[in-house]
Amino acid sequence: MKHPSNLLLMLVFWVGVTFAPASDCFSGETQPRNPLTVSGAMGYSTAVGQLLRYSPFLANTSLEVQVRRLDESDSRFAFVPGVTFRTRYYPQQPSDASGNDPYSLEFAVDSYNPVEVYVTLQARKVVTRIAVLAHVQAISDALQRLAIGYLDLDKMQRLEALQNEWIDLAEQSVLFHQNRIATGGSSLLELRMAEQEVEMGKAELEKVVSARMTVLDGMKHLLGLQPDQMPDLDLQNAKAQVIEGFDPDGVSLQEAKSNSVELKIQKLKLELQKRNVTVAYARFMPNLLFGLSTTDPLGTTTDKGLFFSVGFELPVWDGLKRYHNISRQKTILQQFNAESGMKETDLETKWKNALEKLRDARTQLKLAGSQEELASLLERQSRIAYDSGRENLATVLTQRRRHLDARKNSLAKELEYEKSVLALRTLSGNLLKRYVNPDSYEKADHDSIVQGQDKS
Repeated sequence: MKHPSNLLLMLVFWVGVTFAPASDCFSGETQPRNPLTVSGAMGYSTAVGQLLRYSPFLANTSLEVQVRRLDESDSRFAFVPGVTFRTRYYPQQPSDASGNDPYSLEFAVDSYNPVEVYVTLQARKVVTRIAVLAHVQAISDALQRLAIGYLDLDKMQRLEALQNEWIDLAEQSVLFHQNRIATGGSSLLELRMAEQEVEMGKAELEKVVSARMTVLDGMKHLLGLQPDQMPDLDLQNAKAQVIEGFDPDGVSLQEAKSNSVELKIQKLKLELQKRNVTVAYARFMPNLLFGLSTTDPLGTTTDKGLFFSVGFELPVWDGLKRYHNISRQKTILQQFNAESGMKETDLETKWKNALEKLRDARTQLKLAGSQEELASLLERQSRIAYDSGRENLATVLTQRRRHLDARKNSLAKELEYEKSVLALRTLSGNLLKRYVNPDSYEKADHDSIVQGQDKS
Protein backbone atom coordinates (compact mmCIF):
# COMPACT_ATOMS: atom_id res chain seq x y z
CA MET A 1 0.00 0.00 0.00
CA LYS A 2 2.42 2.61 -1.24
CA HIS A 3 0.13 4.74 -3.38
CA PRO A 4 -1.65 7.80 -1.89
CA SER A 5 -4.96 6.69 -3.42
CA ASN A 6 -4.82 3.48 -1.41
CA LEU A 7 -4.31 5.50 1.76
CA LEU A 8 -7.34 7.59 0.86
CA LEU A 9 -9.47 4.45 0.36
CA MET A 10 -8.39 3.16 3.78
CA LEU A 11 -9.33 6.48 5.34
CA VAL A 12 -12.81 6.48 3.74
CA PHE A 13 -13.41 2.88 4.85
CA TRP A 14 -12.34 3.65 8.43
CA VAL A 15 -14.57 6.72 8.64
CA GLY A 16 -17.50 4.68 7.32
CA VAL A 17 -17.02 1.97 9.91
CA THR A 18 -16.47 4.41 12.77
CA PHE A 19 -19.51 6.57 12.14
CA ALA A 20 -21.92 3.89 10.92
CA PRO A 21 -25.20 3.81 12.88
CA ALA A 22 -25.38 1.19 15.58
CA SER A 23 -27.52 -1.88 15.11
CA ASP A 24 -30.95 -1.87 16.68
CA CYS A 25 -30.11 -4.97 18.74
CA PHE A 26 -27.81 -2.85 20.91
CA SER A 27 -30.27 -0.01 21.33
CA GLY A 28 -31.01 0.87 24.91
CA GLU A 29 -34.41 2.36 24.09
CA THR A 30 -37.50 0.70 25.51
CA GLN A 31 -40.96 1.00 24.12
CA PRO A 32 -43.57 2.39 26.51
CA ARG A 33 -46.22 -0.11 27.49
CA ASN A 34 -49.78 0.82 28.34
CA PRO A 35 -51.36 -0.76 31.43
CA LEU A 36 -53.49 -3.83 30.82
CA THR A 37 -57.20 -3.16 30.50
CA VAL A 38 -58.72 -5.06 33.39
CA SER A 39 -62.12 -6.58 32.73
CA GLY A 40 -64.06 -8.87 35.00
CA ALA A 41 -63.12 -10.13 38.41
CA MET A 42 -59.36 -10.32 38.89
CA GLY A 43 -58.11 -13.07 41.17
CA TYR A 44 -54.68 -13.14 42.76
CA SER A 45 -53.02 -15.11 39.94
CA THR A 46 -54.41 -12.73 37.32
CA ALA A 47 -53.26 -9.77 39.40
CA VAL A 48 -49.77 -11.29 39.54
CA GLY A 49 -49.69 -11.27 35.72
CA GLN A 50 -50.62 -7.57 35.77
CA LEU A 51 -48.04 -6.91 38.47
CA LEU A 52 -45.17 -8.57 36.64
CA ARG A 53 -45.84 -6.62 33.46
CA TYR A 54 -46.76 -3.12 34.55
CA SER A 55 -45.86 -2.54 38.19
CA PRO A 56 -43.76 0.63 38.61
CA PHE A 57 -42.09 -0.99 41.63
CA LEU A 58 -40.32 -3.43 39.28
CA ALA A 59 -39.31 -0.92 36.61
CA ASN A 60 -36.12 0.27 38.32
CA THR A 61 -34.59 -3.16 38.89
CA SER A 62 -35.67 -4.32 35.43
CA LEU A 63 -33.91 -1.36 33.81
CA GLU A 64 -30.86 -2.03 35.99
CA VAL A 65 -30.62 -5.49 34.42
CA GLN A 66 -30.64 -3.89 30.95
CA VAL A 67 -27.88 -1.49 31.97
CA ARG A 68 -25.72 -4.35 33.28
CA ARG A 69 -26.26 -6.30 30.08
CA LEU A 70 -24.98 -3.29 28.12
CA ASP A 71 -21.90 -3.17 30.38
CA GLU A 72 -21.38 -6.85 29.70
CA SER A 73 -21.68 -6.21 25.97
CA ASP A 74 -19.05 -3.46 26.24
CA SER A 75 -16.69 -5.93 27.87
CA ARG A 76 -17.17 -8.42 25.04
CA PHE A 77 -16.31 -5.79 22.44
CA ALA A 78 -13.25 -4.86 24.51
CA PHE A 79 -11.61 -8.07 23.27
CA VAL A 80 -11.04 -6.11 20.07
CA PRO A 81 -8.82 -3.22 21.14
CA GLY A 82 -9.74 0.32 20.21
CA VAL A 83 -8.05 1.88 17.21
CA THR A 84 -7.25 5.59 16.94
CA PHE A 85 -6.63 7.32 13.61
CA ARG A 86 -4.22 10.26 13.64
CA THR A 87 -3.18 12.49 10.75
CA ARG A 88 -0.98 15.57 10.47
CA TYR A 89 -0.31 17.91 7.56
CA TYR A 90 2.79 20.14 7.15
CA PRO A 91 2.11 23.21 4.98
CA GLN A 92 5.84 23.97 5.03
CA GLN A 93 8.59 21.37 5.12
CA PRO A 94 12.36 21.69 5.64
CA SER A 95 14.32 22.01 2.44
CA ASP A 96 16.10 18.68 3.10
CA ALA A 97 12.89 16.65 3.61
CA SER A 98 13.83 14.49 0.61
CA GLY A 99 10.57 15.18 -1.19
CA ASN A 100 8.38 13.30 1.31
CA ASP A 101 4.60 13.81 1.26
CA PRO A 102 3.61 16.76 3.50
CA TYR A 103 1.31 14.62 5.67
CA SER A 104 1.47 11.66 8.00
CA LEU A 105 -1.10 8.94 8.74
CA GLU A 106 -1.17 6.64 11.74
CA PHE A 107 -3.45 3.91 13.01
CA ALA A 108 -2.67 3.34 16.70
CA VAL A 109 -4.14 0.55 18.82
CA ASP A 110 -5.02 1.55 22.37
CA SER A 111 -3.17 -0.04 25.27
CA TYR A 112 -4.34 -3.64 25.43
CA ASN A 113 -4.18 -6.09 28.33
CA PRO A 114 -5.94 -9.30 27.22
CA VAL A 115 -5.88 -10.87 30.70
CA GLU A 116 -7.53 -7.84 32.27
CA VAL A 117 -10.12 -7.73 29.47
CA TYR A 118 -11.02 -11.39 30.01
CA VAL A 119 -11.32 -11.12 33.79
CA THR A 120 -13.33 -7.90 33.49
CA LEU A 121 -15.83 -9.64 31.21
CA GLN A 122 -16.27 -12.47 33.70
CA ALA A 123 -16.75 -9.93 36.50
CA ARG A 124 -19.42 -8.06 34.58
CA LYS A 125 -21.25 -11.31 33.92
CA VAL A 126 -21.42 -11.77 37.67
CA VAL A 127 -22.66 -8.18 38.08
CA THR A 128 -25.44 -8.93 35.59
CA ARG A 129 -26.46 -12.00 37.57
CA ILE A 130 -26.53 -9.91 40.75
CA ALA A 131 -28.81 -7.40 39.01
CA VAL A 132 -31.10 -10.25 37.94
CA LEU A 133 -31.32 -11.54 41.50
CA ALA A 134 -31.98 -8.02 42.80
CA HIS A 135 -34.88 -7.87 40.34
CA VAL A 136 -36.08 -11.26 41.56
CA GLN A 137 -35.99 -10.00 45.16
CA ALA A 138 -38.06 -6.98 44.15
CA ILE A 139 -40.59 -9.34 42.56
CA SER A 140 -40.73 -11.42 45.75
CA ASP A 141 -41.44 -8.31 47.84
CA ALA A 142 -44.13 -7.17 45.38
CA LEU A 143 -45.81 -10.59 45.39
CA GLN A 144 -46.00 -10.51 49.18
CA ARG A 145 -47.40 -6.96 49.20
CA LEU A 146 -50.02 -7.94 46.64
CA ALA A 147 -50.99 -11.02 48.67
CA ILE A 148 -51.27 -8.97 51.86
CA GLY A 149 -53.53 -6.55 49.99
CA TYR A 150 -55.88 -9.37 49.02
CA LEU A 151 -56.02 -10.67 52.59
CA ASP A 152 -56.61 -7.17 53.99
CA LEU A 153 -59.37 -6.34 51.53
CA ASP A 154 -61.10 -9.65 52.14
CA LYS A 155 -61.15 -9.16 55.91
CA MET A 156 -62.15 -5.49 55.61
CA GLN A 157 -65.03 -6.38 53.36
CA ARG A 158 -66.29 -8.96 55.85
CA LEU A 159 -65.62 -6.61 58.74
CA GLU A 160 -67.65 -3.88 57.03
CA ALA A 161 -70.62 -6.25 56.77
CA LEU A 162 -70.35 -7.14 60.46
CA GLN A 163 -70.09 -3.48 61.43
CA ASN A 164 -73.24 -2.63 59.48
CA GLU A 165 -75.02 -5.40 61.35
CA TRP A 166 -73.64 -4.05 64.62
CA ILE A 167 -74.96 -0.55 63.83
CA ASP A 168 -78.38 -1.99 62.99
CA LEU A 169 -78.52 -3.68 66.40
CA ALA A 170 -77.46 -0.44 68.12
CA GLU A 171 -80.25 1.44 66.33
CA GLN A 172 -82.72 -1.19 67.47
CA SER A 173 -81.51 -0.60 71.01
CA VAL A 174 -82.21 3.15 70.60
CA LEU A 175 -85.77 2.42 69.46
CA PHE A 176 -86.25 0.07 72.38
CA HIS A 177 -85.29 2.73 74.93
CA GLN A 178 -87.32 5.41 73.15
CA ASN A 179 -90.45 3.27 73.39
CA ARG A 180 -89.86 2.51 77.10
CA ILE A 181 -89.20 6.07 78.23
CA ALA A 182 -92.89 6.92 78.19
CA THR A 183 -93.64 4.04 80.54
CA GLY A 184 -90.63 4.66 82.76
CA GLY A 185 -88.92 1.43 81.74
CA SER A 186 -85.84 3.32 80.49
CA SER A 187 -84.15 6.54 81.46
CA LEU A 188 -82.87 9.40 79.31
CA LEU A 189 -79.36 8.40 80.32
CA GLU A 190 -79.84 4.90 78.90
CA LEU A 191 -81.23 6.39 75.71
CA ARG A 192 -78.30 8.75 75.44
CA MET A 193 -75.87 5.88 75.93
CA ALA A 194 -77.60 3.85 73.21
CA GLU A 195 -77.44 6.80 70.79
CA GLN A 196 -73.76 7.27 71.57
CA GLU A 197 -73.14 3.63 70.74
CA VAL A 198 -74.72 4.20 67.32
CA GLU A 199 -72.43 7.16 66.69
CA MET A 200 -69.41 5.13 67.75
CA GLY A 201 -70.46 2.29 65.48
CA LYS A 202 -70.84 4.62 62.49
CA ALA A 203 -67.44 6.19 63.19
CA GLU A 204 -65.90 2.72 63.32
CA LEU A 205 -67.55 1.90 59.99
CA GLU A 206 -66.14 5.05 58.39
CA LYS A 207 -62.72 4.05 59.68
CA VAL A 208 -63.03 0.61 58.08
CA VAL A 209 -64.23 2.06 54.75
CA SER A 210 -61.41 4.61 54.72
CA ALA A 211 -58.83 1.93 55.48
CA ARG A 212 -60.23 -0.28 52.70
CA MET A 213 -59.99 2.55 50.15
CA THR A 214 -56.41 3.27 51.24
CA VAL A 215 -55.45 -0.37 50.73
CA LEU A 216 -57.25 -0.43 47.37
CA ASP A 217 -55.40 2.70 46.20
CA GLY A 218 -52.12 1.08 47.17
CA MET A 219 -53.08 -2.03 45.21
CA LYS A 220 -53.88 0.07 42.13
CA HIS A 221 -50.49 1.76 42.30
CA LEU A 222 -48.74 -1.56 42.87
CA LEU A 223 -50.44 -3.06 39.80
CA GLY A 224 -49.57 -0.07 37.62
CA LEU A 225 -53.17 0.94 36.99
CA GLN A 226 -54.29 4.44 36.11
CA PRO A 227 -55.83 6.58 38.89
CA ASP A 228 -59.27 6.38 37.26
CA GLN A 229 -59.18 2.60 36.92
CA MET A 230 -61.01 0.66 39.59
CA PRO A 231 -60.17 -3.06 39.41
CA ASP A 232 -62.84 -5.61 40.18
CA LEU A 233 -60.88 -7.81 42.58
CA ASP A 234 -62.06 -11.35 43.18
CA LEU A 235 -61.78 -11.61 46.96
CA GLN A 236 -63.73 -14.85 47.28
CA ASN A 237 -61.59 -17.45 49.04
CA ALA A 238 -58.74 -14.94 49.25
CA LYS A 239 -56.87 -17.17 51.68
CA ALA A 240 -57.00 -20.12 49.27
CA GLN A 241 -55.85 -17.89 46.40
CA VAL A 242 -52.87 -16.52 48.33
CA ILE A 243 -51.81 -19.49 50.46
CA GLU A 244 -52.64 -22.12 47.80
CA GLY A 245 -52.50 -25.03 50.20
CA PHE A 246 -49.07 -24.11 51.55
CA ASP A 247 -48.26 -26.11 54.69
CA PRO A 248 -46.17 -23.98 57.09
CA ASP A 249 -45.24 -27.09 59.06
CA GLY A 250 -43.80 -28.77 55.97
CA VAL A 251 -40.96 -26.32 55.26
CA SER A 252 -37.53 -26.13 56.85
CA LEU A 253 -34.79 -23.61 57.46
CA GLN A 254 -32.56 -25.47 55.03
CA GLU A 255 -35.14 -24.97 52.29
CA ALA A 256 -35.29 -21.27 53.09
CA LYS A 257 -31.49 -21.02 52.86
CA SER A 258 -31.35 -22.80 49.52
CA ASN A 259 -34.04 -20.52 48.08
CA SER A 260 -32.85 -17.28 49.70
CA VAL A 261 -32.20 -14.64 47.07
CA GLU A 262 -30.15 -12.56 49.51
CA LEU A 263 -27.77 -15.45 50.18
CA LYS A 264 -27.42 -16.08 46.44
CA ILE A 265 -26.59 -12.41 45.89
CA GLN A 266 -24.03 -12.53 48.68
CA LYS A 267 -22.42 -15.60 47.13
CA LEU A 268 -22.15 -13.78 43.79
CA LYS A 269 -20.65 -10.76 45.53
CA LEU A 270 -17.90 -13.01 46.90
CA GLU A 271 -17.29 -14.40 43.42
CA LEU A 272 -17.19 -10.89 41.99
CA GLN A 273 -14.70 -9.70 44.59
CA LYS A 274 -12.41 -12.64 43.87
CA ARG A 275 -12.36 -11.55 40.24
CA ASN A 276 -11.59 -7.99 41.35
CA VAL A 277 -8.51 -9.36 43.13
CA THR A 278 -7.48 -11.09 39.87
CA VAL A 279 -7.95 -7.83 37.97
CA ALA A 280 -5.70 -6.07 40.48
CA TYR A 281 -2.95 -8.63 39.79
CA ALA A 282 -3.50 -8.40 36.02
CA ARG A 283 -2.61 -4.71 36.05
CA PHE A 284 0.99 -5.66 36.74
CA MET A 285 1.19 -7.22 33.28
CA PRO A 286 2.50 -5.05 30.42
CA ASN A 287 0.04 -3.51 28.00
CA LEU A 288 0.50 -4.43 24.35
CA LEU A 289 0.88 -1.69 21.73
CA PHE A 290 0.26 -1.96 17.98
CA GLY A 291 0.53 0.68 15.29
CA LEU A 292 0.44 1.30 11.56
CA SER A 293 1.89 4.61 10.30
CA THR A 294 3.54 6.34 7.36
CA THR A 295 7.09 7.62 7.39
CA ASP A 296 7.87 10.90 9.09
CA PRO A 297 7.46 13.79 6.59
CA LEU A 298 10.31 15.60 8.39
CA GLY A 299 12.64 12.63 8.17
CA THR A 300 15.37 12.07 5.64
CA THR A 301 14.23 8.66 4.38
CA THR A 302 12.70 8.49 0.93
CA ASP A 303 10.66 5.32 1.55
CA LYS A 304 6.90 5.68 1.42
CA GLY A 305 4.03 3.49 2.64
CA LEU A 306 2.54 2.16 5.86
CA PHE A 307 4.82 0.48 8.39
CA PHE A 308 3.63 -1.84 11.17
CA SER A 309 4.99 -1.61 14.73
CA VAL A 310 4.48 -3.61 17.93
CA GLY A 311 5.61 -3.04 21.49
CA PHE A 312 4.51 -2.86 25.09
CA GLU A 313 4.33 -0.40 27.93
CA LEU A 314 4.76 -1.02 31.64
CA PRO A 315 4.53 1.63 34.36
CA VAL A 316 7.78 1.68 36.30
CA TRP A 317 6.61 3.79 39.23
CA ASP A 318 3.01 4.61 40.10
CA GLY A 319 3.34 5.42 43.78
CA LEU A 320 2.56 1.80 44.74
CA LYS A 321 -1.04 2.26 43.61
CA ARG A 322 -1.26 -1.16 41.97
CA TYR A 323 0.32 -2.86 44.97
CA HIS A 324 -1.99 -1.10 47.39
CA ASN A 325 -4.98 -1.95 45.20
CA ILE A 326 -4.25 -5.66 45.64
CA SER A 327 -4.26 -5.27 49.42
CA ARG A 328 -7.42 -3.20 49.21
CA GLN A 329 -9.30 -5.78 47.14
CA LYS A 330 -8.22 -8.61 49.44
CA THR A 331 -9.44 -6.65 52.45
CA ILE A 332 -12.80 -6.08 50.79
CA LEU A 333 -12.95 -9.82 50.11
CA GLN A 334 -12.50 -10.49 53.82
CA GLN A 335 -15.32 -8.04 54.56
CA PHE A 336 -17.62 -9.92 52.19
CA ASN A 337 -16.72 -13.21 53.85
CA ALA A 338 -17.68 -11.79 57.24
CA GLU A 339 -20.85 -10.30 55.76
CA SER A 340 -21.86 -13.71 54.35
CA GLY A 341 -21.89 -15.20 57.84
CA MET A 342 -24.00 -12.30 59.10
CA LYS A 343 -26.49 -12.71 56.24
CA GLU A 344 -26.95 -16.38 57.07
CA THR A 345 -27.39 -15.57 60.76
CA ASP A 346 -29.96 -12.89 59.90
CA LEU A 347 -31.92 -15.41 57.85
CA GLU A 348 -31.90 -17.88 60.74
CA THR A 349 -33.17 -15.15 63.08
CA LYS A 350 -35.93 -14.16 60.65
CA TRP A 351 -36.94 -17.81 60.33
CA LYS A 352 -37.15 -18.32 64.09
CA ASN A 353 -39.13 -15.10 64.51
CA ALA A 354 -41.52 -16.13 61.73
CA LEU A 355 -42.10 -19.52 63.37
CA GLU A 356 -42.67 -17.90 66.75
CA LYS A 357 -45.11 -15.42 65.25
CA LEU A 358 -46.92 -18.25 63.50
CA ARG A 359 -47.27 -20.24 66.72
CA ASP A 360 -48.51 -17.18 68.60
CA ALA A 361 -51.00 -16.29 65.84
CA ARG A 362 -52.28 -19.87 65.81
CA THR A 363 -52.81 -19.78 69.57
CA GLN A 364 -54.55 -16.40 69.43
CA LEU A 365 -56.81 -17.65 66.64
CA LYS A 366 -57.87 -20.67 68.69
CA LEU A 367 -58.56 -18.42 71.69
CA ALA A 368 -60.61 -16.04 69.56
CA GLY A 369 -62.58 -18.98 68.20
CA SER A 370 -63.35 -20.13 71.72
CA GLN A 371 -64.45 -16.63 72.72
CA GLU A 372 -66.68 -16.42 69.66
CA GLU A 373 -68.29 -19.75 70.49
CA LEU A 374 -68.86 -18.61 74.07
CA ALA A 375 -70.44 -15.35 72.87
CA SER A 376 -72.69 -17.36 70.55
CA LEU A 377 -73.84 -19.54 73.43
CA LEU A 378 -74.54 -16.49 75.62
CA GLU A 379 -76.57 -14.91 72.83
CA ARG A 380 -78.57 -18.09 72.45
CA GLN A 381 -79.12 -18.21 76.22
CA SER A 382 -80.39 -14.63 76.30
CA ARG A 383 -82.78 -15.29 73.42
CA ILE A 384 -84.20 -18.34 75.21
CA ALA A 385 -84.63 -16.24 78.34
CA TYR A 386 -86.32 -13.49 76.29
CA ASP A 387 -88.73 -15.97 74.70
CA SER A 388 -89.65 -17.22 78.18
CA GLY A 389 -90.16 -13.67 79.47
CA ARG A 390 -87.22 -13.71 81.87
CA GLU A 391 -85.15 -11.10 79.94
CA ASN A 392 -86.03 -7.99 77.98
CA LEU A 393 -85.05 -7.17 74.39
CA ALA A 394 -82.18 -4.90 75.48
CA THR A 395 -80.34 -7.87 76.96
CA VAL A 396 -80.75 -9.86 73.73
CA LEU A 397 -79.48 -6.96 71.63
CA THR A 398 -76.50 -6.50 73.94
CA GLN A 399 -75.54 -10.19 73.70
CA ARG A 400 -75.89 -10.13 69.92
CA ARG A 401 -73.55 -7.15 69.70
CA ARG A 402 -71.06 -8.90 71.97
CA HIS A 403 -71.26 -11.87 69.65
CA LEU A 404 -70.53 -9.57 66.70
CA ASP A 405 -67.56 -8.10 68.59
CA ALA A 406 -66.23 -11.62 69.11
CA ARG A 407 -66.66 -12.38 65.41
CA LYS A 408 -64.78 -9.18 64.52
CA ASN A 409 -61.99 -10.18 66.89
CA SER A 410 -61.85 -13.61 65.23
CA LEU A 411 -61.50 -11.88 61.84
CA ALA A 412 -58.54 -9.85 63.14
CA LYS A 413 -56.84 -12.93 64.56
CA GLU A 414 -57.53 -14.87 61.37
CA LEU A 415 -55.88 -12.10 59.38
CA GLU A 416 -52.82 -12.18 61.66
CA TYR A 417 -52.54 -15.94 61.26
CA GLU A 418 -52.87 -15.80 57.46
CA LYS A 419 -50.24 -13.06 57.26
CA SER A 420 -47.85 -15.12 59.41
CA VAL A 421 -48.36 -18.11 57.09
CA LEU A 422 -47.78 -15.85 54.08
CA ALA A 423 -44.59 -14.46 55.66
CA LEU A 424 -43.27 -17.99 56.16
CA ARG A 425 -44.22 -18.92 52.61
CA THR A 426 -42.35 -15.88 51.29
CA LEU A 427 -39.32 -16.51 53.49
CA SER A 428 -39.12 -20.14 52.39
CA GLY A 429 -39.16 -19.10 48.72
CA ASN A 430 -42.34 -21.06 48.01
CA LEU A 431 -44.34 -18.01 46.88
CA LEU A 432 -41.58 -16.73 44.60
CA LYS A 433 -40.98 -20.07 42.89
CA ARG A 434 -44.68 -20.31 42.12
CA TYR A 435 -44.39 -17.45 39.64
CA VAL A 436 -40.68 -16.89 38.99
CA ASN A 437 -37.64 -18.94 38.00
CA PRO A 438 -34.84 -17.29 40.00
CA ASP A 439 -32.16 -19.62 38.63
CA SER A 440 -32.49 -18.52 35.00
CA TYR A 441 -29.24 -16.66 34.20
CA GLU A 442 -28.79 -17.56 30.54
CA LYS A 443 -30.99 -14.67 29.43
CA ALA A 444 -30.67 -12.04 32.12
CA ASP A 445 -33.85 -10.04 31.62
CA HIS A 446 -37.33 -9.76 33.09
CA ASP A 447 -39.09 -12.08 30.62
CA SER A 448 -36.67 -14.95 31.20
CA ILE A 449 -37.33 -15.19 34.92
CA VAL A 450 -41.11 -14.78 34.83
CA GLN A 451 -42.96 -18.07 34.58
CA GLY A 452 -46.28 -19.65 35.28
CA GLN A 453 -48.41 -16.55 35.88
CA ASP A 454 -52.00 -16.43 34.73
CA LYS A 455 -52.00 -14.38 31.51
CA SER A 456 -55.78 -14.14 31.25
